[in-house]
Amino acid sequence: MAPTDGRLNVGIRVPACRPVTEVATFLGEVEDAGFAFAGLLDSQLVTRDVFATLTAAAGATDHLGLWTSVLNPVTRHVSVLAGASATVAESAPGRTVFVVGSGYSSTATIGLPPATVHTMRTEITRYQALLAGEEVAFEGTRSRLAFAPDRRPPVYVAATGPRMLEVAGEVGDGVLLAPGLHPSMVDRALEHVATGAERAGRDPGSIDVVLYVRTIVDDDRTAAREAARPVCAQWIADDYRAEWLRRAGIDVPARESLPDELFALYPDIVHAEDAEAAARATAFISDDLLAEVCDALGVIGTADDAVDKLTGLTARGIQDVYLMTPDTYTLPTRIVEVFADTVLPALSAAR
Repeated sequence: MAPTDGRLNVGIRVPACRPVTEVATFLGEVEDAGFAFAGLLDSQLVTRDVFATLTAAAGATDHLGLWTSVLNPVTRHVSVLAGASATVAESAPGRTVFVVGSGYSSTATIGLPPATVHTMRTEITRYQALLAGEEVAFEGTRSRLAFAPDRRPPVYVAATGPRMLEVAGEVGDGVLLAPGLHPSMVDRALEHVATGAERAGRDPGSIDVVLYVRTIVDDDRTAAREAARPVCAQWIADDYRAEWLRRAGIDVPARESLPDELFALYPDIVHAEDAEAAARATAFISDDLLAEVCDALGVIGTADDAVDKLTGLTARGIQDVYLMTPDTYTLPTRIVEVFADTVLPALSAAR
């Protein structure tokens, strides 16, 4: 996103967990609350179709940025992604951003591995070319998108690991930076983005940076942390995520010491359908470790905590944040209300 006058642009993840018209109406409320953009996840067996929902949302909103968060090049062929993206962009000109990642619940629920670094680099490049109206080589043929937008919409890369962060620097118009909120995490992640950009002969400063902020807000800080147990467990369980926690100085238990039931949650740890099973599987995290991980990952606490943490980001060069709430099967109504009533006005007053 373009630089602002010092104001923090705040977006929020919204799952299409309800009928399309209901989600579109909710996105109108997100716009009215003062958010700059909203991102809809793409997980074909968990939520409604992202492109159908965004098209409906285009008619229910006037200026809200409409993002995919995130697409992947595994469950949809890149030509299908391009055609669907161009259709949404046509419905909301100048308001769309298409974020691509390697796949998580979307690939796991059908037994496929996430996209490799090579696949991400190749397919994002072809995706951008198709959206720009250029001819692209496929298996034994060359084709182009007949209805490419007059202006190619931005394509961002969602990245957590070092190699994917470098891919974002190489080919992305922007990066959804997802290693956490701790300064050491953010600084190191930006170094990887810069490495990729310089390798590709690009100016690192030309790449938009959006900080992915895991967000749970409650009147009771302890309750907010308890609600964050699944995401904290995911970060402890995934080796490449755990390395980011260690970078923040956190002593993370070894993967082999974790309970087997943690890895049996469906469809995965952070989207678990059975909340009671998730609570049992994540009980191994001590209160002290939980507090450390929550503090490193994002805004997990009270509304005042959210204001304190987010206010300082612009001084660190961050102007765009994307709130990742734990909501998958419900709309993030409470977070939208708290930010509309308290956090967004406080951030605006602080600039």
